[in-house]
Amino acid sequence: MNLLNLRQLTPSRQEQLETLVRLCRDYEGIRLSCPLDADCFYLLEDKEGRLASALCIYEDMDLPECRAFTLPSCRRQGYFRQLLDQFESELGEGQMVFAADPKGGDGLKTLEAIGASLWYEEYAMALELSGRPAPKGSLRPLRLRISRDPEDQELLSVLAEDGIPVGSCRLALSGSSCCLFSFEIRPGRRGGGLGYSFLQKLLARLSLEGISSMTLQVSGQNHAALSLYKKTGFRIRDTLSYYLY
Repeated sequence: MNLLNLRQLTPSRQEQLETLVRLCRDYEGIRLSCPLDADCFYLLEDKEGRLASALCIYEDMDLPECRAFTLPSCRRQGYFRQLLDQFESELGEGQMVFAADPKGGDGLKTLEAIGASLWYEEYAMALELSGRPAPKGSLRPLRLRISRDPEDQELLSVLAEDGIPVGSCRLALSGSSCCLFSFEIRPGRRGGGLGYSFLQKLLARLSLEGISSMTLQVSGQNHAALSLYKKTGFRIRDTLSYYLY
């Protein structure tokens, strides 16, 4: 066995990791992904040089976020445990978070076996702008200002009422779709329908500019935001479970 700790993947190792993730997804019918922008990769190769298990870690967070994958034919042989022990020895004392697909039977059993506990769930939501429901009731008289950063295809939208900024959000563009993040209404102005009016005006503006769909991610613990997005027409597409270890 060959255990590697890498900060960057070569093209061939990227291909190996993508193959490993695809095989795991196909085997369990899960949608858990492993983007190649992780900060650290622990890889375990078998005697034939085949990538048998991988632990991918995002470090730039309050707690390290981990995603783990092991070939179906190599499970229950201690491969993941070797990677975890190596990471723990270098991390020292501290907690970490594992992302898991709630449909992943083997993955959830493994997390239970090491003593990890469910922390919270996060939902990926999506909305087709052309099919969104009509706004309910009258909207607040707001002014919407959008500024663009053409270098990284990001938009900053600021909402104002009576000339005073009361909310903002950021959008990442990708062709005719966009991803909403950093959506916020100023404290003291929440609960009065500003968020709903903001989203409706933003969606109408984006639709005129050729954007056809929007996605976002929201914590299952954020009940107010989840209710707002559902009211606007967003539907849950995927669920991720986060386990604290």
